Amino acid sequence: MAKATKVKPKPKAKAKPSIPKCPAGKFNLAGLKEGKDGYAPLEEANITTVDAFLQSGESDSYWGRQPCVREDGGNLAVFVIRGNGSLVRCGSFSSSGFLQSSCWTNASGSAAVLVKSSKPKLRKFDLILNGDDSDPDDEPSICLEDKSDGITASFQIFSELLGPIGKRIRESQIVGWLNDGTIQILDCSSDETRKLNPAAQRKVAALKEKNNNRTLSLEKLRTLIRPPEAGFTLMAGLQWHRAATILFRHSRKVYLIGQDGGTYFGCELADRPETIKEAYYSLMPERARKIVGPERQGEWFAIPVPASKVPAMDKCLATFDREGGDNGIVLPREKGGHAHSLTSDDGRITAAGVFVKGGCLYHEEHEELNLSEKRWMTFVKNTAVRSVSMEGVD
Repeated sequence: MAKATKVKPKPKAKAKPSIPKCPAGKFNLAGLKEGKDGYAPLEEANITTVDAFLQSGESDSYWGRQPCVREDGGNLAVFVIRGNGSLVRCGSFSSSGFLQSSCWTNASGSAAVLVKSSKPKLRKFDLILNGDDSDPDDEPSICLEDKSDGITASFQIFSELLGPIGKRIRESQIVGWLNDGTIQILDCSSDETRKLNPAAQRKVAALKEKNNNRTLSLEKLRTLIRPPEAGFTLMAGLQWHRAATILFRHSRKVYLIGQDGGTYFGCELADRPETIKEAYYSLMPERARKIVGPERQGEWFAIPVPASKVPAMDKCLATFDREGGDNGIVLPREKGGHAHSLTSDDGRITAAGVFVKGGCLYHEEHEELNLSEKRWMTFVKNTAVRSVSMEGVD
Protein backbone atom coordinates (compact mmCIF):
# COMPACT_ATOMS: atom_id res chain seq x y z
CA MET A 1 0.00 0.00 0.00
CA ALA A 2 1.51 3.33 -1.10
CA LYS A 3 2.16 5.98 1.53
CA ALA A 4 0.18 9.18 1.27
CA THR A 5 2.40 12.15 0.59
CA LYS A 6 2.03 15.23 2.79
CA VAL A 7 1.35 18.45 0.96
CA LYS A 8 3.05 21.44 2.53
CA PRO A 9 0.63 24.33 2.99
CA LYS A 10 1.50 27.45 1.08
CA PRO A 11 2.86 30.22 3.30
CA LYS A 12 0.28 32.85 3.96
CA ALA A 13 1.01 36.22 2.49
CA LYS A 14 1.75 38.82 5.15
CA ALA A 15 -1.19 41.12 5.58
CA LYS A 16 -0.39 44.72 4.84
CA PRO A 17 -0.78 46.89 7.91
CA SER A 18 -4.06 48.72 7.63
CA ILE A 19 -4.16 52.45 8.14
CA PRO A 20 -6.76 53.36 10.78
CA LYS A 21 -9.50 55.52 9.36
CA CYS A 22 -10.18 58.99 10.64
CA PRO A 23 -13.37 61.12 10.49
CA ALA A 24 -14.28 62.33 7.00
CA GLY A 25 -12.67 65.57 5.90
CA LYS A 26 -9.95 65.42 8.56
CA PHE A 27 -6.19 65.08 8.04
CA ASN A 28 -4.98 61.57 8.98
CA LEU A 29 -1.44 61.52 10.38
CA ALA A 30 -1.54 57.71 10.45
CA GLY A 31 -1.48 57.75 6.64
CA LEU A 32 1.82 59.62 6.31
CA LYS A 33 4.39 57.84 4.15
CA GLU A 34 8.05 57.84 5.10
CA GLY A 35 10.50 59.09 2.51
CA LYS A 36 14.25 59.64 2.35
CA ASP A 37 13.91 62.78 4.47
CA GLY A 38 11.62 61.26 7.08
CA TYR A 39 7.90 61.75 6.64
CA ALA A 40 6.20 63.64 3.86
CA PRO A 41 6.18 67.44 4.23
CA LEU A 42 3.46 68.54 6.62
CA GLU A 43 2.09 72.03 6.81
CA GLU A 44 1.73 73.44 10.31
CA ALA A 45 -1.78 74.64 9.46
CA ASN A 46 -2.95 71.04 9.09
CA ILE A 47 -2.68 70.41 12.82
CA THR A 48 -4.77 72.26 15.39
CA THR A 49 -2.78 73.91 18.21
CA VAL A 50 -3.28 72.82 21.81
CA ASP A 51 -4.72 76.21 22.77
CA ALA A 52 -7.22 76.15 19.89
CA PHE A 53 -8.35 72.64 20.83
CA LEU A 54 -8.84 73.62 24.47
CA GLN A 55 -11.14 76.44 23.39
CA SER A 56 -13.25 74.55 20.85
CA GLY A 57 -12.80 70.87 21.69
CA GLU A 58 -12.34 70.15 17.97
CA SER A 59 -9.31 69.17 15.88
CA ASP A 60 -8.56 69.23 12.14
CA SER A 61 -6.20 66.25 12.27
CA TYR A 62 -6.36 62.72 13.66
CA TRP A 63 -4.33 59.58 14.25
CA GLY A 64 -7.03 57.19 13.13
CA ARG A 65 -9.99 57.96 15.40
CA GLN A 66 -7.89 59.81 17.95
CA PRO A 67 -7.65 63.61 17.59
CA CYS A 68 -4.19 65.19 17.39
CA VAL A 69 -2.93 68.59 18.47
CA ARG A 70 0.27 70.52 17.78
CA GLU A 71 2.41 71.97 20.55
CA ASP A 72 2.50 75.77 20.69
CA GLY A 73 5.56 77.98 20.80
CA GLY A 74 8.87 77.39 19.05
CA ASN A 75 8.86 73.60 19.44
CA LEU A 76 6.80 71.71 16.88
CA ALA A 77 5.54 68.45 18.38
CA VAL A 78 2.40 66.45 17.70
CA PHE A 79 0.33 64.79 20.44
CA VAL A 80 -2.33 62.09 20.16
CA ILE A 81 -5.33 62.47 22.49
CA ARG A 82 -6.26 59.05 23.82
CA GLY A 83 -9.70 57.94 24.89
CA ASN A 84 -8.94 58.58 28.56
CA GLY A 85 -8.07 62.21 27.81
CA SER A 86 -4.30 61.84 28.05
CA LEU A 87 -1.98 63.56 25.56
CA VAL A 88 0.93 61.44 24.31
CA ARG A 89 3.72 62.63 22.02
CA CYS A 90 3.62 60.93 18.61
CA GLY A 91 6.32 62.83 16.71
CA SER A 92 8.07 66.14 16.15
CA PHE A 93 8.93 68.50 13.30
CA SER A 94 12.35 69.50 12.09
CA SER A 95 12.98 73.05 10.92
CA SER A 96 12.41 71.88 7.33
CA GLY A 97 8.87 70.82 8.14
CA PHE A 98 9.28 67.03 8.10
CA LEU A 99 7.82 64.83 10.80
CA GLN A 100 10.86 63.20 12.41
CA SER A 101 11.16 59.72 14.02
CA SER A 102 8.50 57.10 13.58
CA CYS A 103 5.09 58.08 14.89
CA TRP A 104 4.03 56.01 17.85
CA THR A 105 1.05 55.89 20.18
CA ASN A 106 2.23 53.35 22.75
CA ALA A 107 4.28 55.66 24.97
CA SER A 108 4.20 54.90 28.68
CA GLY A 109 4.10 58.54 29.84
CA SER A 110 1.28 61.06 29.48
CA ALA A 111 2.24 64.65 28.78
CA ALA A 112 -1.06 65.98 30.11
CA VAL A 113 -4.72 65.15 30.62
CA LEU A 114 -7.85 67.02 29.55
CA VAL A 115 -10.39 67.99 32.21
CA LYS A 116 -13.64 69.93 31.94
CA SER A 117 -12.83 73.62 32.08
CA SER A 118 -13.28 75.56 35.30
CA LYS A 119 -14.14 78.53 32.99
CA PRO A 120 -16.54 77.04 30.40
CA LYS A 121 -17.31 80.46 28.86
CA LEU A 122 -13.64 80.82 27.83
CA ARG A 123 -12.78 77.26 26.80
CA LYS A 124 -14.11 73.72 26.78
CA PHE A 125 -11.12 72.07 28.47
CA ASP A 126 -8.35 72.80 30.94
CA LEU A 127 -5.08 70.91 30.78
CA ILE A 128 -3.30 69.34 33.75
CA LEU A 129 0.35 68.96 32.73
CA ASN A 130 2.47 66.08 33.96
CA GLY A 131 5.40 67.65 35.79
CA ASP A 132 7.11 64.41 36.84
CA ASP A 133 10.65 63.64 35.76
CA SER A 134 10.39 61.11 32.94
CA ASP A 135 12.32 58.88 30.60
CA PRO A 136 13.95 61.22 28.03
CA ASP A 137 12.80 58.85 25.26
CA ASP A 138 9.16 59.34 26.26
CA GLU A 139 9.36 63.15 26.30
CA PRO A 140 6.02 63.77 28.03
CA SER A 141 6.64 67.53 28.32
CA ILE A 142 4.38 69.93 26.45
CA CYS A 143 4.54 73.65 25.65
CA LEU A 144 1.53 76.01 25.79
CA GLU A 145 1.25 79.48 24.27
CA ASP A 146 -1.31 80.53 26.88
CA LYS A 147 0.16 79.39 30.22
CA SER A 148 -3.15 79.96 32.03
CA ASP A 149 -4.62 76.97 30.15
CA GLY A 150 -2.29 74.53 31.91
CA ILE A 151 -1.62 73.64 35.54
CA THR A 152 1.51 71.58 36.21
CA ALA A 153 1.12 68.81 38.79
CA SER A 154 2.75 65.53 39.74
CA PHE A 155 0.79 62.51 38.50
CA GLN A 156 2.89 60.42 40.90
CA ILE A 157 1.56 62.48 43.81
CA PHE A 158 -2.01 61.72 42.67
CA SER A 159 -1.05 58.02 42.61
CA GLU A 160 0.54 58.14 46.08
CA LEU A 161 -2.35 60.03 47.67
CA LEU A 162 -5.21 57.96 46.26
CA GLY A 163 -3.60 54.52 46.51
CA PRO A 164 -3.29 52.38 49.64
CA ILE A 165 -0.42 53.55 51.88
CA GLY A 166 2.85 52.36 50.38
CA LYS A 167 1.34 51.59 46.96
CA ARG A 168 0.61 53.62 43.84
CA ILE A 169 -2.31 53.58 41.44
CA ARG A 170 -1.40 53.25 37.75
CA GLU A 171 -0.94 56.53 35.89
CA SER A 172 -3.49 55.50 33.23
CA GLN A 173 -6.09 55.10 36.00
CA ILE A 174 -5.33 58.55 37.39
CA VAL A 175 -5.64 60.30 34.01
CA GLY A 176 -8.89 58.42 33.34
CA TRP A 177 -10.35 59.57 36.66
CA LEU A 178 -9.30 63.15 35.96
CA ASN A 179 -10.87 63.06 32.52
CA ASP A 180 -14.21 61.47 33.50
CA GLY A 181 -14.71 63.48 36.70
CA THR A 182 -14.15 60.67 39.22
CA ILE A 183 -11.49 63.03 40.52
CA GLN A 184 -13.53 66.23 40.81
CA ILE A 185 -11.49 69.43 40.43
CA LEU A 186 -12.88 71.96 42.94
CA ASP A 187 -10.40 74.76 42.22
CA CYS A 188 -7.08 75.16 40.42
CA SER A 189 -4.59 77.93 39.73
CA SER A 190 -1.42 78.37 37.69
CA ASP A 191 1.77 79.85 39.17
CA GLU A 192 0.76 83.21 40.62
CA THR A 193 2.89 86.25 41.43
CA ARG A 194 1.63 89.40 43.16
CA LYS A 195 3.29 92.72 43.94
CA LEU A 196 3.40 94.10 47.46
CA ASN A 197 0.35 96.31 48.11
CA PRO A 198 0.97 99.99 49.02
CA ALA A 199 0.65 99.34 52.77
CA ALA A 200 3.27 96.58 52.63
CA GLN A 201 5.58 98.78 50.53
CA ARG A 202 5.36 101.56 53.13
CA LYS A 203 6.11 99.07 55.89
CA VAL A 204 9.22 97.79 54.06
CA ALA A 205 10.45 101.41 53.58
CA ALA A 206 9.89 102.17 57.28
CA LEU A 207 11.73 99.01 58.35
CA LYS A 208 14.66 99.89 56.10
CA GLU A 209 14.85 103.42 57.55
CA LYS A 210 14.73 102.01 61.08
CA ASN A 211 17.59 99.67 60.13
CA ASN A 212 19.87 102.61 59.15
CA ASN A 213 18.82 102.33 55.47
CA ARG A 214 20.10 98.77 55.26
CA THR A 215 17.82 96.28 53.52
CA LEU A 216 16.49 93.56 55.79
CA SER A 217 17.02 89.96 54.77
CA LEU A 218 14.21 88.17 52.96
CA GLU A 219 14.03 85.70 55.85
CA LYS A 220 13.44 88.58 58.30
CA LEU A 221 10.90 90.38 56.09
CA ARG A 222 8.81 87.20 55.83
CA THR A 223 8.19 87.39 59.57
CA LEU A 224 7.14 91.05 59.49
CA ILE A 225 4.74 91.29 56.52
CA ARG A 226 1.44 89.44 56.30
CA PRO A 227 0.93 87.51 53.01
CA PRO A 228 -2.08 88.49 50.86
CA GLU A 229 -3.45 84.94 51.34
CA ALA A 230 -2.32 81.72 52.96
CA GLY A 231 0.04 79.80 50.68
CA PHE A 232 1.95 82.85 49.36
CA THR A 233 5.68 83.24 50.10
CA LEU A 234 7.74 86.42 49.80
CA MET A 235 10.46 85.91 47.16
CA ALA A 236 13.48 87.82 45.84
CA GLY A 237 12.42 91.09 44.20
CA LEU A 238 9.85 91.54 46.99
CA GLN A 239 7.02 89.76 45.21
CA TRP A 240 4.59 87.23 46.61
CA HIS A 241 4.54 83.83 44.91
CA ARG A 242 2.25 80.82 45.11
CA ALA A 243 2.98 77.77 42.95
CA ALA A 244 0.43 76.03 40.72
CA THR A 245 -2.14 74.29 42.94
CA ILE A 246 -5.02 71.84 42.48
CA LEU A 247 -7.81 71.27 44.99
CA PHE A 248 -9.90 68.16 44.29
CA ARG A 249 -12.40 65.74 45.76
CA HIS A 250 -12.29 61.93 45.51
CA SER A 251 -14.51 59.49 47.41
CA ARG A 252 -15.83 62.23 49.74
CA LYS A 253 -12.33 63.30 50.76
CA VAL A 254 -10.69 66.58 49.75
CA TYR A 255 -7.03 66.84 48.71
CA LEU A 256 -4.55 69.58 47.83
CA ILE A 257 -1.62 69.18 45.41
CA GLY A 258 1.01 71.87 44.89
CA GLN A 259 4.69 72.75 45.09
CA ASP A 260 6.82 73.85 48.02
CA GLY A 261 10.32 75.01 47.08
CA GLY A 262 11.72 72.39 44.72
CA THR A 263 9.31 69.69 45.81
CA TYR A 264 5.85 68.47 44.78
CA PHE A 265 3.56 67.77 47.72
CA GLY A 266 0.06 66.45 48.23
CA CYS A 267 -2.10 66.10 51.31
CA GLU A 268 -5.50 64.96 52.48
CA LEU A 269 -7.26 67.84 54.23
CA ALA A 270 -9.01 67.55 57.58
CA ASP A 271 -12.04 69.53 56.41
CA ARG A 272 -13.74 70.26 53.08
CA PRO A 273 -12.67 73.66 51.68
CA GLU A 274 -13.96 74.63 48.26
CA THR A 275 -11.30 77.12 47.19
CA ILE A 276 -7.49 77.13 47.16
CA LYS A 277 -7.48 80.16 49.48
CA GLU A 278 -9.61 78.26 52.03
CA ALA A 279 -7.48 75.11 51.63
CA TYR A 280 -4.15 76.76 52.45
CA TYR A 281 -5.75 78.53 55.43
CA SER A 282 -7.18 75.21 56.60
CA LEU A 283 -3.68 73.67 56.58
CA MET A 284 -2.39 76.27 59.04
CA PRO A 285 -2.57 75.24 62.71
CA GLU A 286 -4.65 77.56 64.89
CA ARG A 287 -1.60 79.09 66.60
CA ALA A 288 0.03 79.99 63.26
CA ARG A 289 -3.06 81.85 62.01
CA LYS A 290 -2.58 84.53 64.65
CA ILE A 291 0.97 85.37 63.55
CA VAL A 292 1.72 88.09 60.96
CA GLY A 293 4.34 86.04 59.07
CA PRO A 294 4.66 82.54 60.50
CA GLU A 295 7.99 80.81 59.86
CA ARG A 296 7.63 77.40 58.24
CA GLN A 297 9.61 74.50 56.83
CA GLY A 298 7.44 71.98 54.99
CA GLU A 299 4.64 70.85 57.32
CA TRP A 300 6.25 72.36 60.46
CA PHE A 301 5.48 75.89 61.72
CA ALA A 302 7.83 77.66 64.16
CA ILE A 303 5.70 79.48 66.76
CA PRO A 304 7.11 82.18 69.13
CA VAL A 305 6.62 81.45 72.84
CA PRO A 306 6.92 83.94 75.75
CA ALA A 307 9.88 83.14 78.01
CA SER A 308 7.42 82.81 80.92
CA LYS A 309 5.83 79.81 79.18
CA VAL A 310 9.13 77.94 78.68
CA PRO A 311 9.67 75.24 81.34
CA ALA A 312 12.69 75.41 83.62
CA MET A 313 15.48 72.98 82.82
CA ASP A 314 14.79 70.83 85.89
CA LYS A 315 11.18 70.37 84.73
CA CYS A 316 12.17 69.02 81.28
CA LEU A 317 12.24 65.43 80.10
CA ALA A 318 15.52 66.22 78.30
CA THR A 319 17.58 69.21 77.15
CA PHE A 320 19.90 69.94 74.24
CA ASP A 321 23.65 69.63 74.85
CA ARG A 322 24.85 73.17 75.66
CA GLU A 323 28.50 72.16 75.63
CA GLY A 324 28.74 71.97 71.83
CA GLY A 325 28.34 68.22 71.51
CA ASP A 326 25.58 66.30 69.73
CA ASN A 327 22.86 68.93 70.01
CA GLY A 328 20.26 67.84 67.46
CA ILE A 329 16.96 66.00 67.36
CA VAL A 330 14.52 65.00 64.61
CA LEU A 331 10.91 66.25 64.71
CA PRO A 332 8.19 63.58 64.37
CA ARG A 333 7.66 62.39 60.78
CA GLU A 334 5.46 60.06 58.77
CA LYS A 335 6.78 56.68 57.70
CA GLY A 336 9.12 57.13 54.72
CA GLY A 337 9.30 60.92 55.18
CA HIS A 338 12.56 62.88 55.19
CA ALA A 339 13.85 64.18 58.52
CA HIS A 340 13.38 67.74 59.81
CA SER A 341 16.55 67.93 61.92
CA LEU A 342 16.63 70.58 64.64
CA THR A 343 19.87 71.82 66.21
CA SER A 344 20.27 74.38 68.97
CA ASP A 345 22.59 75.23 71.87
CA ASP A 346 19.60 76.00 74.07
CA GLY A 347 16.73 73.54 73.71
CA ARG A 348 14.28 71.91 76.10
CA ILE A 349 12.04 68.89 75.57
CA THR A 350 8.82 68.35 77.53
CA ALA A 351 5.62 66.37 77.15
CA ALA A 352 4.11 69.58 75.73
CA GLY A 353 6.69 69.86 72.94
CA VAL A 354 10.14 71.16 72.01
CA PHE A 355 11.33 74.66 72.91
CA VAL A 356 14.49 76.26 71.48
CA LYS A 357 16.20 79.64 71.48
CA GLY A 358 18.30 80.02 68.33
CA GLY A 359 19.46 77.14 66.19
CA CYS A 360 18.48 75.83 62.78
CA LEU A 361 15.96 73.46 61.20
CA TYR A 362 17.37 71.36 58.34
CA HIS A 363 15.64 69.31 55.63
CA GLU A 364 17.06 67.93 52.40
CA GLU A 365 14.18 69.26 50.25
CA HIS A 366 13.78 72.73 51.83
CA GLU A 367 15.78 75.83 52.67
CA GLU A 368 17.40 75.92 56.11
CA LEU A 369 15.24 77.73 58.65
CA ASN A 370 17.46 79.83 60.92
CA LEU A 371 15.80 80.57 64.25
CA SER A 372 16.10 83.82 66.21
CA GLU A 373 18.41 83.81 69.23
CA LYS A 374 16.32 86.55 70.83
CA ARG A 375 13.13 84.56 71.43
CA TRP A 376 11.92 81.07 72.25
CA MET A 377 10.19 78.98 69.59
CA THR A 378 8.13 75.80 69.60
CA PHE A 379 6.97 73.69 66.65
CA VAL A 380 3.46 72.82 65.48
CA LYS A 381 2.59 70.58 62.54
CA ASN A 382 0.04 71.52 59.87
CA THR A 383 -3.47 70.06 60.03
CA ALA A 384 -3.17 67.58 57.13
CA VAL A 385 -4.55 64.08 57.73
CA ARG A 386 -1.83 62.57 55.52
CA SER A 387 0.93 64.02 53.34
CA VAL A 388 3.26 62.84 50.58
CA SER A 389 6.05 64.66 48.76
CA MET A 390 8.37 64.08 45.83
CA GLU A 391 11.37 65.90 44.35
CA GLY A 392 11.45 66.72 40.66
CA VAL A 393 9.80 70.07 40.07
CA ASP A 394 10.74 71.32 36.61
